[in-house]
Amino acid sequence: MNYAQFSTLKNDNLHIVNFANEKDFLRKSQKINIDLYMMAIKPPLEKDQIIDQKFEDQANSFLYVDCPQNTMAWDVNEPDSGYVIMVDAKLIHRVAKEYNFVHYNNHEALYLTKDDEVLLWDLFKKAYDEFQKPQYSQDVIVSYITLILSYTQIYYSTYKQEIIRHTVLAGI
Repeated sequence: MNYAQFSTLKNDNLHIVNFANEKDFLRKSQKINIDLYMMAIKPPLEKDQIIDQKFEDQANSFLYVDCPQNTMAWDVNEPDSGYVIMVDAKLIHRVAKEYNFVHYNNHEALYLTKDDEVLLWDLFKKAYDEFQKPQYSQDVIVSYITLILSYTQIYYSTYKQEIIRHTVLAGI
């Protein structure tokens, strides 16, 4: 689970990182196949990421969801904010199979609206706060993960509709 060499790893099945508190991790990696689900919300960190304004109410944060067997590599700047939830497949497999986007084979950023951004940052923070408790509840954290996935499903649907709308309008 500790591909990025986070210094605060608690266990091998579930880990949540707040980048504001985690400065000591691997900033650049070779390609790896992950064996877990990973959800992250963060401002752009990738050194080669191009930020283009796609929508007028677009937020400054991006959401990433990756599943087991995805291949990924990273080359990031030092983050000052953001969260990542890494969870073993067996903890959320039953829930994750309900969402098509979870099984996409690429690590791509989902653009968020400002309202979406506020809601998701809050859910990630609540999951992180629960994880920081000495006797955290895995069930509560999995519930937050489920909420994040549910909202992400809505955002993917909205995002696809916006792309179609912009494509149609551009053709007029």
